[in-house]
Amino acid sequence: MAAESGSFSEMPVLPHSSENSAWLEIASRFQTLGTVVLAADGKPSSIKVEVLKGYDQSGSYCQVSLDKETGHVIGVQANLAGFHNDEFASFKAFPQLKSLKLFHNGIWQDKSLPEDQYDAKGISQLNSLQHLEVVILAGGHLSDAGMQAVASLPHLRELGMWHVPVTDVGIAHLANHPTLESIRIAPGWSRRITNASLETLATCPNLEDLNINETHLTFEDGAAFLVQREQPLKRIDLRACVIDSAEVERLREAFPDTEIAWEGLATAGLIFQDKPYLLRAARTWMPEALLERALQAGAASKTEADSP
Repeated sequence: MAAESGSFSEMPVLPHSSENSAWLEIASRFQTLGTVVLAADGKPSSIKVEVLKGYDQSGSYCQVSLDKETGHVIGVQANLAGFHNDEFASFKAFPQLKSLKLFHNGIWQDKSLPEDQYDAKGISQLNSLQHLEVVILAGGHLSDAGMQAVASLPHLRELGMWHVPVTDVGIAHLANHPTLESIRIAPGWSRRITNASLETLATCPNLEDLNINETHLTFEDGAAFLVQREQPLKRIDLRACVIDSAEVERLREAFPDTEIAWEGLATAGLIFQDKPYLLRAARTWMPEALLERALQAGAASKTEADSP
């Protein structure tokens, strides 16, 4: 059951005082109380605050999710919330935190601070959290130095980091990560993430789910490293990759029991048609002949879709 938005005077009190204090401090960054979802027993299962102070664009919020049995905060999700590195310490107050998802963090910034205060290095302060397994830092300012801090999380199982300035150098910090099971990467067609990242990720012994898109990959210099793993991956998502079909087939032959998502070059071609600036970025480093095939496949797909 969801309650209507209201004033902060209607904010539910979290059952654990230290967590309540930390949440009130986080919530004070925002102007209004958003949706409060109540469980069947009337206790809150999630609380959302909205409209970041000092930010005049829509879409900013922060939300906590609570365990229905214990009332502990187990999830934090925010968009455009502008947490700088020192402020990651606030999340230490949630000892049962399992999931931290910060979208577009650092798009809004305190201009009195240097820009690298938003590169997520501060997440290293959460290394003591025994249950933090899911981290999403997408669309923000996560850097290679921030990736070093992310890689230090000892219980990390799922990582999402698309549309951030991380490069192959940052991904290298994940080499041999003992608990990582799932990762999603998409560098926006820039040269930041290449075959070199596949070589790194192939060393993660428990990796099962690899989602890498918006880049150019090959078999010999990238995917071949995945084949050398002792345990095959369960899922590989390449749907928006520029990769030759013959190389995808080689990967499928090597992993007959792996779910490999790739629907041809048309996916990339349609994206390039819709957003020419992404094509310009791709053309600075991807093979022109392969890009031309993607454009042709995208045009044919669009023509077919538009046919009566």
